[in-house]
Amino acid sequence: MLDSQYVSTLAALGGTLVGAITSIVSTWFATYRQSRDQRVQRERSELKSIYEQFIREASILYLDAVEHNSGEIAKFSDLYATLNRIRVLSSSRVVKAAEEAVRAIVERYPKKNKSFSEITSTFGTDFQDPLRLFSEACHRELAGLENSGRQFVWAQSRRPNESVSAISSVSAAHIRIPVPRQQP
Repeated sequence: MLDSQYVSTLAALGGTLVGAITSIVSTWFATYRQSRDQRVQRERSELKSIYEQFIREASILYLDAVEHNSGEIAKFSDLYATLNRIRVLSSSRVVKAAEEAVRAIVERYPKKNKSFSEITSTFGTDFQDPLRLFSEACHRELAGLENSGRQFVWAQSRRPNESVSAISSVSAAHIRIPVPRQQP
């Protein structure tokens, strides 16, 4: 039979071992959670910055399209570079909304110019905001990222002719812009 002194010693060692393992697992889990939360915040901040940049660039081009009938390819270089960053980092829903916004801007150029008074008179009722769906998709994406603590949702691959595209190191020669047909 075991002496009671050995039983006491083994019980103390067992308790110490369980306490040490519990402490190690608890510390590891807390560190993992903190690291994950920091990563999600960084990702969310990067996405937010890219979305803000896209909205700023697209807004400038849309107003230019409202005022002018022809656009210059060079004006689209920053927007296309940002669109490609969105393709790399965002969900397919956000990418689709961004591509639709670019398409709406490109298609707006050949249409009749509008004056400031014409724009303000339609703003509350008939104003077609090409960035509204994009903004809403971004809002959902950022809220989902914050709520779920997930990593980036990588954009699904696309067929080459499915959308307008550009090379990220943009120069005017590398940009392909779909040219809408002139309206009679």
